[in-house]
Amino acid sequence: MESIGEVLRSTREEKGYSIDQIARDTNIAKRYLIALEDEDFSAFPGETYLIGFLRTYSEHLDLDPNTTINLYKNLRIQEQPVPLEELLNPRPNRGKIVKIAAVVLVAAGLGVTAYFLIPKFLDGREERVQRVEADTSSVYQFTDEIVERRFIQGDIIEMAVEGQNYRIVLKEVGDSLLLDIPGSSVRLPLGQEEILDLDESGRGDVKVFLRDIDKAEKAVVLHLDTFIESTVTLSNRPGNTEELTKAEGAEGPPAVPQNTDGIPLGTPLVASRQVAPLVVLEAETPEPFTLDVVFRGYCLVRYMGDGGSREERYFHKGETFRLDVSREVRLWISNAGSFKAKIGGVDVDLGKPGEVAAKLIRWIPDETGNLHRLTVVQAY
Repeated sequence: MESIGEVLRSTREEKGYSIDQIARDTNIAKRYLIALEDEDFSAFPGETYLIGFLRTYSEHLDLDPNTTINLYKNLRIQEQPVPLEELLNPRPNRGKIVKIAAVVLVAAGLGVTAYFLIPKFLDGREERVQRVEADTSSVYQFTDEIVERRFIQGDIIEMAVEGQNYRIVLKEVGDSLLLDIPGSSVRLPLGQEEILDLDESGRGDVKVFLRDIDKAEKAVVLHLDTFIESTVTLSNRPGNTEELTKAEGAEGPPAVPQNTDGIPLGTPLVASRQVAPLVVLEAETPEPFTLDVVFRGYCLVRYMGDGGSREERYFHKGETFRLDVSREVRLWISNAGSFKAKIGGVDVDLGKPGEVAAKLIRWIPDETGNLHRLTVVQAY
């Protein structure tokens, strides 16, 4: 019988999908998709999330999710056989005296160990801190389509554009991140993103999102994404504040960048993943709003409000959550069907049971600038 990992991998390859595009379309982190195909179930925070991700991945590949989930459960049963030997030959019950003696011996052993090892541990901690401080900058080769990882001040991200290598230098980590790129520098505040034009061609090459800052360690968590719309705006860059749209004319229409699947960048792989923006409220000026949630099942939620730090919480059925927002909030929900939300007092459906959803809720001005709409958009 074919294993669950083989079923997922072979089906994906038959359809010509890359792991990066699947991650983008399903909002499931690439490492979890790889873990499912490798049957590395220890990579998941819990079985609830594993089964939810497996269901979403299976549906995206047009597989019967119940079949793949049963394959997983059968595999787990095979990995944990019934201990027949222990059932047939149960160990005799030991007396209370033996148990007490064992506890005493363990406690004594821990005391002796702590006495001798704590000073060494503290010395070792100081040595590790010194080694971290002495670390020199490293060069990271960016070859994937989407990457999220931790970097420290001085690190260099190297990526190829049109066959030519370019470098992004993490120059300074503080309240914000200063990046050195060819021809200029870019300062990136926490929770903000910037599209970088590395080859100075007038078209974005990589989108950088600053997810987290650790000022004490001079470290940041960056999300790097080469899925960029063919029409982009490069903000905070001298001479590049206009919208970079090449008009159709004598030279023909603008070329649309392609990813490894031949799909236009910045778009989902299949039409069913295209989600139209949902307008919740309208106002002349942006107003603070509340996000109220009642959970109908177990759910992991990551959220970031108004460009602050990212928070992550687990919720159980029946729990409630309230968040006050001034301008915008980003959400990642492991089980959208359990997430019963009210935005500004309006009931909003963010997805179906078992679906992994990534949403951005923000005020967006209309074409005239005289009206703002509180809108829910898909965060691909």
